[in-house]
Amino acid sequence: IRSSAELWQEAPHALGGESANDIISEAERIEQWIRELLTYSQLPDYRKEAIDARPLIAQCVAGLERESKRRHVGIALALPAELPPIQANAALLTQVLNNVLCNALEAMPAEGGDIAIRAHSTPGSRQVDIDISDTGAGIAPGDIAKICQPFFTTKAKGLGVGLTLVRRIVKRFGGQVRIASTEGQGTVVTLVFPAAPR
Repeated sequence: IRSSAELWQEAPHALGGESANDIISEAERIEQWIRELLTYSQLPDYRKEAIDARPLIAQCVAGLERESKRRHVGIALALPAELPPIQANAALLTQVLNNVLCNALEAMPAEGGDIAIRAHSTPGSRQVDIDISDTGAGIAPGDIAKICQPFFTTKAKGLGVGLTLVRRIVKRFGGQVRIASTEGQGTVVTLVFPAAPR
């Protein structure tokens, strides 16, 4: 379905380009739901390795470039060269980043907004923090405590397992997820990972 819509979208003078965009967007959403359900119902591979988070973050952002442009959302990166590698798994870290970034995109108002991704490590702390902040709708105070519970969602089209998976994966690698939000102003999701042994 998505391939046909992309061909339709790229055809010269094609009618219904907006419909093609909608088809692609919905196909991607269904694909994400299936991936989340499969991961949620299976025991993922939690083998740990030393991961340089910077290229993975850049890859995730590049994968969302078309969607972010469509939504008029700018994404800024602050990834210091001296960032230590983290103890994680590349495939699962990619899934975590994609889930959080997709949530940030979906939280944006119609006129767009901004997402900032900042990675940092305090000397001597042996941990790496990845902050993903957005200028979206924010989360109601009463929903903050429930936002990572399975099948709880504030989205009309949400499934409610994305942040549950994020927290499960990060915790299995010895990290934690912190969420701070102001309704109407935006949200900051901080992913805390242990630094890889030297």
